[in-house]
Amino acid sequence: MNVPKGKLIPIGGNEAKEPLETENAGSEQEIDFNEGVLKQVIGEMRKKKPVIAVLPFASHYQEELAGVYEEAFGKIGHKTDPMVIHERDEVDDKKNLEKLINADGLFITGGDQSKLKNTLDGTRFLEIMHERYQNEEFVIAGTSAGAMIMSEQMIDTGSSEESVMKGITKLTKGFGFLPKTIIDTHFFNRGRLARLTEALMQKKSFMGIGISEDTALVITDGNEMRAIGSGTIIIIDDADVINTNYHKVKEREPIYIEHLVVHMLSRGSAYLLKEKKFKVL
Repeated sequence: MNVPKGKLIPIGGNEAKEPLETENAGSEQEIDFNEGVLKQVIGEMRKKKPVIAVLPFASHYQEELAGVYEEAFGKIGHKTDPMVIHERDEVDDKKNLEKLINADGLFITGGDQSKLKNTLDGTRFLEIMHERYQNEEFVIAGTSAGAMIMSEQMIDTGSSEESVMKGITKLTKGFGFLPKTIIDTHFFNRGRLARLTEALMQKKSFMGIGISEDTALVITDGNEMRAIGSGTIIIIDDADVINTNYHKVKEREPIYIEHLVVHMLSRGSAYLLKEKKFKVL
C-alpha cells in the first residue's frame, strides 16, 4: 500500500474552544487558544491561511455546532467553510464536493459516529476524502465521533464498565484511513479502557488507541503518531497475548488476558504503528 501524503488528526473530544467557567459565579477563565489543539490542527496544514471545511453532520444540531467552530477557529484568526447536510442525497451535491476539493483540511465534529458512517458510506464525498488523503498534503481532523470514524474498525456501541467483560462492545467498519486500528475517545474522562480492550479481543492484531479529551494525535505517513494537547493517549497492543478466556466465557462474563502491551503517550512522545516503536521526541 502506498504511503499517504496527507495527515490524520483524531482528537479525543471536548477540545478547548470557549472560555471555562470558574468556581466564582459569573466569572470565566480565559483559554490560551494559541497553545490548544485547534491551533495545532491549523499548524499542520500547508498554508498559513488554510481553507478549513467543517463537517458537523454527526451532530443533531449542525447549525449550532458549525457556529461554535466558526467562533473557535475565528479566535485564532481563521475562517471556516461549514457543510451542513441534512439528508444522504445532499452529500454529493456539487457545492459540497467543491468545498471538499478546494479545502486544505477537513474538520469533522462530534456526534453520532454511526449516523456519520451510514450517511457517507458509498458516496463520492468519501471517495474524494480518501483520494486527497492518499495523494495530497490534505489534513483530516476529527473530534470524538469524527475521530472514531477514522479507524478500520469503529466502536458502534459500548458501555463504560469497570471490568473487562465479553460483549460490552459492538464493532462495525470505520472509514479505514488508519488500517488495523480501533480508536476510542473521551477515554479517561468516561472510563473507556474496558470497552476498548474488549473490542481488541474481537479483532486480533489490531491496535487500540484511546484518546483523552483536549488531546490528539498527528498521524503522518499513516504510521507515526505524535501526541499533542493537554492530556494522554493509551496505545493497546494485543498481538502478543499469551492466554485469554475470551472465546470460552459467556456474554457479560469477565475475561482475563495475559501479556497485553500498553503504552502511554503525551506531548513530547510518539509511536510508530508499523514498527511498534515508542519514541521520545
